[in-house]
Amino acid sequence: ADQSFAIFISLAESMVLLVKAHREYYPNYPFLPWMHGSEACEHFFGMARQINSDFNYSELLQLVPKISQCAKALRTRNITLEKEKSVRDGYHFDYNMGNISSSKLTKLCAWPSDTDITSTVKFSYKLAFELAKALDMKPTTNTN
Repeated sequence: ADQSFAIFISLAESMVLLVKAHREYYPNYPFLPWMHGSEACEHFFGMARQINSDFNYSELLQLVPKISQCAKALRTRNITLEKEKSVRDGYHFDYNMGNISSSKLTKLCAWPSDTDITSTVKFSYKLAFELAKALDMKPTTNTN
C-alpha cells in the first residue's frame, strides 16, 4: 500500500538523518539506535505513576526533580524500591549494555561519509529493485 511505502521511506530517511546527526554532534559516542526508542520515556512515566498514580501536566512538572533523584539513586544503587517492579510493569527496560564489547563500541563510533551513505543507499535501492522484480512486484522508480 502507498501508506506503508511512505512509512518505510520515512523510516529509512530518519535512520540516515540520525546517523548524520550522531556523526556531527556526538562523534565520540557509539551509535546505538535502539536507545532512541520510547522505553526511557515509558520508564519515566512509570516512575511518575509510582509517585502519583493520577497526575496532570502541572503535577508532572513538579515530579520531574523527584523522578530525577530517584532514577539517579537507583542507577548508583543507593536505594532499592520495594515497588520497583511496578515501575517497569509492561515495559522491558534492559538494553543489555554489558553484552557489547569495547571493540564493538569503538566500531560504532566510526562514521560513514556522505559519499559512503549515498553509495549504500544506491546499492540498497538496487537490491530492493531486484527483490521486487523477482517477486513480480512493480518496483518504484528512483526519485533521488
